[in-house]
Amino acid sequence: MKVLIINKHISYALGGSEMQCDLIAKGLSQIGHQVVYGAVSLPKDFEPSFSYNYTIVDFDKSSRVSVKGFLEKHKPDVIYWRYNKHGLDKIIPVAKTLDIPFVYAVSHINDVTRFAYKPMKPKGLKGKLKSKLSILKQKLQSARQFSYLKDISGLTSLNSEFIGKLEVPLQKVIKNAVTKVTEPFSSEQPYVAWVSSIKASKRPEAYIELAKNCKDLEFLFLMIGPIQQQSYEQVVSEAESLPNFHYLGKRTPEEVNGILKNAQLLVHTCEPEGFGNNFIQAWMQGIPTVSLSFDPDNIILTEGLGFVSGTQDQMQKDVRRLLEDAKLRKEMGSKAKKYASQHFSEERLSAEVEEFLTKIVDENRIHS
Repeated sequence: MKVLIINKHISYALGGSEMQCDLIAKGLSQIGHQVVYGAVSLPKDFEPSFSYNYTIVDFDKSSRVSVKGFLEKHKPDVIYWRYNKHGLDKIIPVAKTLDIPFVYAVSHINDVTRFAYKPMKPKGLKGKLKSKLSILKQKLQSARQFSYLKDISGLTSLNSEFIGKLEVPLQKVIKNAVTKVTEPFSSEQPYVAWVSSIKASKRPEAYIELAKNCKDLEFLFLMIGPIQQQSYEQVVSEAESLPNFHYLGKRTPEEVNGILKNAQLLVHTCEPEGFGNNFIQAWMQGIPTVSLSFDPDNIILTEGLGFVSGTQDQMQKDVRRLLEDAKLRKEMGSKAKKYASQHFSEERLSAEVEEFLTKIVDENRIHS
């Protein structure tokens, strides 16, 4: 089976969906399938830092003509699209015309929301006006792209909450996976970790507020992730003046694993979106989590992997409780590691994606 995976690539865009696409591409190639990775916005001077077992090519989604030429050149049996709703108007009609089945991989609530938008952190009257105009534009663009989803062949979702949101005959929950490889990290002071890209939807200010209110504790509060909205540069810079806060910046998945391996716990403040890789990375390392409000598929509470606080005050209480109770921390961490090993392995991810794509291809051949 020849599989075309489309997304940005992890070598130049270090994000959660890119991490998953890389794992899937590697896994399918190891099984014996031919994988072409259509990299969106591939840098012209692109040179991978190490060898991949699949082909990486530039994917130009600027027009239906360029997309048609790309698909006719590579002739995939199936398209695995994990690039949200960006450019669906260019690829779905062309894929339908060429009779290439299209699988839409949902990784964010906005992927199945008609009038979706991403929040901003505006400053002043001018900033608020700019934010409102941006949100309106995003909603209209989202609705336009959403209209093309009626012609997809199948849908995968990283959690059960997004299944059934679209009228697609073949849908399946395929949970994420993470690499177990770690890069060593050490700190003279015991620490708590927060891992995410830094923007409004991730609510980093809630973590900074937590650090402010826990200055009496003998723990360092580390923040890891790239700043993706300029307004947060000053927020993070000012937080650096706190005696118990330190910003580590952007890190690779392997480096994050190393940081989490020795952390006391992971704090999660992001708005409900999909299923953060940071949860899985922490659990794989045997680290419990305290989430401000999001519990994907109710796993944290059901399996006893940490706390889901609900409010800022309760989050502080939950963090303090875990930091003060080493026995409870160890118990929750052990449960987390066992659960992650059973449900989020790379082998399981590859096998489930292969099974689903094979079914999609077979169905397409029957009805062609």
